[in-house]
Amino acid sequence: MKYIQKFTLKQYRVLADMTQEQLAEALDIDQSTLVAWESGKLPQTFKRIAKLEELFDMRVADDLLMPEV
Repeated sequence: MKYIQKFTLKQYRVLADMTQEQLAEALDIDQSTLVAWESGKLPQTFKRIAKLEELFDMRVADDLLMPEV
């Protein structure tokens, strides 16, 4: 299943002034995993979304967990 995003992970990352490498390191994941998340090819896990919310200091779960209809 492909996932769509109202406000994309990339937009959150850019707003936080982070590179893919920096965000991947902060999440303790490979950069290739982050690329798959940003392209919508792989859904984020709840654990990682909680970490994203902590890093970005905002609620992102609703934006990142919308399955494509």
